[in-house]
Amino acid sequence: MTRPHSPDCMLWAKNLKDEFAKLKERLAEFVQKAEKRDANVKELQEHASDIATIKHDFDQLKKRVKDIKELEEGNDEDIRDMVDRIEKHGKSLEDLMGKMSLAQKENDKLSQDIEGLQTACSCLKTAMFKLEEKLDRNETAVMKLEEKLKNNGHTGLAKKNDFSDPKTLGHHLKNVMKSQYEEQSMIQTLQARVDELEHMLKSQQQVGMASVVATTSMVDASSSPVVQVSSSPLQARSTVPPAQTPVRPQPSEEMASKANSGKKRKAGVAQTEGQTRRRRRRRTISQPYELLPLGVSDD
Repeated sequence: MTRPHSPDCMLWAKNLKDEFAKLKERLAEFVQKAEKRDANVKELQEHASDIATIKHDFDQLKKRVKDIKELEEGNDEDIRDMVDRIEKHGKSLEDLMGKMSLAQKENDKLSQDIEGLQTACSCLKTAMFKLEEKLDRNETAVMKLEEKLKNNGHTGLAKKNDFSDPKTLGHHLKNVMKSQYEEQSMIQTLQARVDELEHMLKSQQQVGMASVVATTSMVDASSSPVVQVSSSPLQARSTVPPAQTPVRPQPSEEMASKANSGKKRKAGVAQTEGQTRRRRRRRTISQPYELLPLGVSDD
């Protein structure tokens, strides 16, 4: 048995102390390594948490990018559709501008036709007033002849150009009344012509206004591709048909007998009837010109 103070025992104790010291150092190293590893594990856990957060953020970002891409594709489709609509509207606007220019040319042509009709109405009006003055002169001559026939009676010899003869005066009066009736027929024909020209003026004005309203309404409603432009009535009706002249009846024998027996009529009654006829004819002729459109003057 080994004793404690023996050399072997002391060597063993020394070795044991050395071994214990080494173990203690190794234990301290292991503790340090464990602490380092704990710190590394803690850091790794923190990094793992950061990585999970980053991964979640990456997934959200990826989803957001996908949504943005889909939205951009949808916006591209909307933009393409909008560009197509704009191109279609541009083409429709070009067609509409062309039709508006055609309508403007048609309106200019209608304005020229209206000016021509106004000039024709003025000429017809002047001719009618000249005929009216001529009728007044003829009536004055008839009244003078009637007065002369009344004063002369049947006395004296009948001569070919002697107006003192009642028969010669009656024949002359018959011719004057015949020419007066022809002038009245001409006045009626001119009046019918003026009425027809006035009707054409009004219809062309209405057509011109309708075409302008149609073009402006098509500019506001650009979605409709077609614009209806009304045609001028003068294209389908280049010439105005002549007014029908009323059939003039032949003077009856009763009128001739009344002319021959003019000595029985009084001068005052004849003058009153002549004035009444003039007033009636002036009222009949002058009344339509009060309704002439577009400010047609009376001169």
